[in-house]
Amino acid sequence: MSPLAESRPNHQPGAIPVPAPASVLVPPSIPAAGPAPDPTSFVRVRTTLPRQPLPPIAARGPITTQRLLLRPLAASDLDAIHVLRTQPEVMYWTSTAQIDASLDETRAKLARYLPPGDGQTYNCAICLGGSGEVIGMGGVHNWTSSLGWPEVGYMIRREYWGKGLGTEFLRGFLEGVWEGLEREEVEMAVDARTVVGGRVVGVDGVVAVPEQLVAITVKENEKSRKVLEKTGFELFVTWKERDATKGGADEDLQTYLGELGVPIPIPTYPSANPLYNPNDIYRSYIAAALEQLTDCDRVLLYESLQRTSTPSKGDIVLVLPRLRLKSVKPDDLGVELASKFPVLPLVNPPIPLQNHLQFFYSPRILPRLILPFVSERKASYGSSMIQGQKKRAIVEFSSPNIAKEFHAGHLRSTIIGAFIANLYENMGWDVVRINYLGDWGKQFGLLAVGWEKYGSEELLQSEPLKHLLDVYVKINAEFKPEEAASKKARDEGRDTAEIESRGLFSERNAFFKRMELGNQEALALWKRFRDISIERYIDIYARLGINFDVYAGESQVNPAAVAEVESLLKERGVYKEDKGSWMIDFTKHGAKHLGTAILRGRTGTTTYLLRDVAAILDREKQYSFDEMIYVVSSEQDLYFQRVFKTVELLGYPDLAAKLKHVNFGKVLGMSSRLGKVELLSDILDKCGIAMHNVMRANAVKYSQVEDPDTVADTVGITAVMVQDMSGKRNNNYPFDINRMTSFEGDTGPYLQYCHARLSSILRKAKLTAINLADGDIDYSYLEDDYSAGLIRIMAQYPDVVATAFKNLEPSTILTYLFRLTHQLSSSYDVLQDIKETRACEEHEDSKAPSIVAQMQRTSAWEDSSYYIDVSHCLRQHDLLAVGFDNPDKSTMMQRIRNIEELGQGPTPSEISEELRIGRTTCTMLSVGEELPRPWWRTSDYLADVLGVMFVVDATDPNGPREASREIQYLIRQLPDVPFSQNGNSTSHWGMFDRISLLLGAPVTLKICSILNRQGYQEAFKWLIERI
Repeated sequence: MSPLAESRPNHQPGAIPVPAPASVLVPPSIPAAGPAPDPTSFVRVRTTLPRQPLPPIAARGPITTQRLLLRPLAASDLDAIHVLRTQPEVMYWTSTAQIDASLDETRAKLARYLPPGDGQTYNCAICLGGSGEVIGMGGVHNWTSSLGWPEVGYMIRREYWGKGLGTEFLRGFLEGVWEGLEREEVEMAVDARTVVGGRVVGVDGVVAVPEQLVAITVKENEKSRKVLEKTGFELFVTWKERDATKGGADEDLQTYLGELGVPIPIPTYPSANPLYNPNDIYRSYIAAALEQLTDCDRVLLYESLQRTSTPSKGDIVLVLPRLRLKSVKPDDLGVELASKFPVLPLVNPPIPLQNHLQFFYSPRILPRLILPFVSERKASYGSSMIQGQKKRAIVEFSSPNIAKEFHAGHLRSTIIGAFIANLYENMGWDVVRINYLGDWGKQFGLLAVGWEKYGSEELLQSEPLKHLLDVYVKINAEFKPEEAASKKARDEGRDTAEIESRGLFSERNAFFKRMELGNQEALALWKRFRDISIERYIDIYARLGINFDVYAGESQVNPAAVAEVESLLKERGVYKEDKGSWMIDFTKHGAKHLGTAILRGRTGTTTYLLRDVAAILDREKQYSFDEMIYVVSSEQDLYFQRVFKTVELLGYPDLAAKLKHVNFGKVLGMSSRLGKVELLSDILDKCGIAMHNVMRANAVKYSQVEDPDTVADTVGITAVMVQDMSGKRNNNYPFDINRMTSFEGDTGPYLQYCHARLSSILRKAKLTAINLADGDIDYSYLEDDYSAGLIRIMAQYPDVVATAFKNLEPSTILTYLFRLTHQLSSSYDVLQDIKETRACEEHEDSKAPSIVAQMQRTSAWEDSSYYIDVSHCLRQHDLLAVGFDNPDKSTMMQRIRNIEELGQGPTPSEISEELRIGRTTCTMLSVGEELPRPWWRTSDYLADVLGVMFVVDATDPNGPREASREIQYLIRQLPDVPFSQNGNSTSHWGMFDRISLLLGAPVTLKICSILNRQGYQEAFKWLIERI
């Protein structure tokens, strides 16, 4: 058995290490603290584990040891487990360090290990052998721990400590239960530090390793560590995590706040999470100060401190009516609290305004707190790890039907579902992304009939999805009259059996019946079409940057689960037979609005409802999920209410409570604007074409795009996704191809542009990484209104993400991003002026404004890449074109841009041009001849330059000597900057030889001609490639 990870002990449902000791040593030495487990750095391994799902509780027998009885947990153990979980000494060593607040809380914890959630856990009641009294519980409670491996733990009542019962339980469980379970080979992701000894790298790069079981405890819990050592565990890694007994803020954060003059420790509140949200630091101090001024409940007081919608209203406001203090009017209370509020370094004095008390963050503390906070967390800024064991969510989205139209509803489900899955993952959940294909049912029987009439092997090979869709459309057109006749008969109250027993009705039903009975020929055709469709869908989803963990389908529902559902419904008197069909009359079970629904048709075939309910039971056993989210159009609201109610009627109300339907409105006018669209690839192709047309409108810039098809496709996809997520998901919205592909307004292309601009700032500053602890950051640069405005919005990001997690609205994130970009646009020029002015006054160059750009880019785009794709951005560089009299610099720039008119006369002072080749945008500055020579020695032109084009007048006999002297100067000033030396005439190329001699360095000769359009674009490209 190996290994032991030093962290949090005896994890109960809910434990995950948050920031936090790691090295490989054998006890009794304790390794120095290393980085906390990070799933993003896990490695794929091949190993063995007990077969999933684990044996159900009903099939588990008792295990006896010398003094103990280890038996399966039961609902009747609730009172005994509640006694255990309300002992402070026991719960101190858990991740929350809190006793259960109520019997209901214990019931919820226990329910995780009882049917139908017993498929991924194996926990025992620890009982005294003689009396059978329950004194504890233990086993494998977490199939996927923070290290990736299954995790074992135990809890024993305080009065039975020190008797060796922990060692006896663990040895009995490992030898009597765990080692006896049937094994299967699996591939999984685990912490790389657990991959030690005896490993073999397979052909596919996956590491083959021995099976491992981990236990996680805290360093201070020496007794638990000794138990683990006695039972064969070895210590291999330690890390530091947040101590739940110390108010939720680690020592480093507390120390740093003290250095800023903020009194420590941070006041604690149940819902505060200061390690992940800096706003909670502010709320905690404000709430603690207000506690001394009111008789209000402290928790209510904290929760009444809310984020504002606009910065002009404050950073945090106290909503006074929420305090429910009847003895004083809210207006008067605000004035009184403002007058008595103590001085806090974090905030300015509060401002009473009607029913609110406004708090603005202090501009002195703001950058010193927020920027290091963001810098330390980088892309994890905005996330909020779940306290306790990592929770699991299943998100089912997209879910197209094989060989049927991929309509706008599927597109919305794909975009919104990916957002929700990424959001849950960012908030610390273990997420399983399922694409539940419509690959079963009578519509597939109809497709099979159509294939016999219209199928073509040649077309199936060349355009599989399109051909299957064409076949379905043709056969469905033939089937429509029969379907209409059946509907008419049903509406008139006539029996439809005769109509459905002939023609395509009969052929369709017969084929599907053969499928359900397991006919090999029928299933082979079904499997072929299904596999082809999934292969094509994977490629299409990749264009969106979306992946799925599981491609499931109605076809894969376990027949045993279907039988279990029907058996339970009959036992509970819910299932009724009517004219050969089996149905539920929801009106008789407290849900009149749900009407009646058929689960099994008169031909014996199953319906969507029965298969979906059976799939829920299957998934609960396989994944033991905490939530399962269906991302489906609001048109299916009634259907999902029936699904959830059916699960409740089965006798699983707790399971039904875990199910959630996230709905959305319609996309209006897509077909009228894009024409006939049938597949997802059609939609993306036509949006890419529309984006391409927008790009073509600027012929000059378009001619410089290196790969316009790829750029148009990527920016077009961004445009589609941003338009879909910009409004409330329940609202219908018009598909406006012109607006969404514009670079103006709140659009996807505009976000791409803003990201490119921020990246340009960082390149100019030559900052590849920022260390705010290096001591040379002058935060006084960032106390002005514009800097504070940017940082205040950055500070709101964790609150914004928390709101999005609560309402599951993509628009919450998009609205924030656009606010941030608007603030950037209004501040950019002012901040540049401030930087340049102060640097001139103080004879130094501060990194502070560039750091704002870096932190803003981190807080917005790098975090928001969890939600939308803005990663494919244009590169931007600044070039300097210099030279002496009459070398045709300005004309050269025009030629690079393919502008027809040639420059006439000298450049008066300077010309700034934006040039683009491929995905590179350059601001090129041509310095004019009327400035003093050499002007670049006395100006700021060299400050942000990343490349130089030095143009020499080849007809000037003094040109080479003068040019070589100035080139040597520029090289000394810009040692890492590439130079392109260009002449303006093909008839005087010998001047390069003279420059080479004078420089004492070789010069690569490139013939250029302004008039003949020769050489300059190649020189420009050469320069860009070396930046």
